[in-house]
Amino acid sequence: MEKTEIGKIMKFYKNINPQSKLNENDPEIINLWFEMFEDYTYDQVKNGIITFAKRKPFAPSLGEIISHISVYEIMKIEPNTVVIKFDDPGYGNFPFRFESKEIASSYSKLFKKCNYDKDMIRAYHQEYTRSRNDVRLIIPVPDNQYRKYEGR
Repeated sequence: MEKTEIGKIMKFYKNINPQSKLNENDPEIINLWFEMFEDYTYDQVKNGIITFAKRKPFAPSLGEIISHISVYEIMKIEPNTVVIKFDDPGYGNFPFRFESKEIASSYSKLFKKCNYDKDMIRAYHQEYTRSRNDVRLIIPVPDNQYRKYEGR
């Protein structure tokens, strides 16, 4: 994060937590926030604040914000594959191979809406994988009769 963005993120924090006594004009506080968040992007810190605020009714500490930051990389592979890779070894990679641009676009909106929350991405991946793999098999039976198998 750029030092010039610290004031903006502090203002966002105060808007989410109006009861906070954060002094966004104190140079020492600004430097502290910069030291804590310089390795993250503005969007990552903002999403960390949002993720925390959705789960807890009180203002987060700087460490709590960091613990709610999702560090991820998005790789797009044409035509319709997206891989979301988290730094957290407990999560790893989530490849999504979409059948169309429309489906890819709808999932992209879901990803943004959940702020790339690791648990939500994992749930979306499981849901999508199950729906993709839910195929109907045709099993041959005697006398060249066929029946549909609709289970796993």
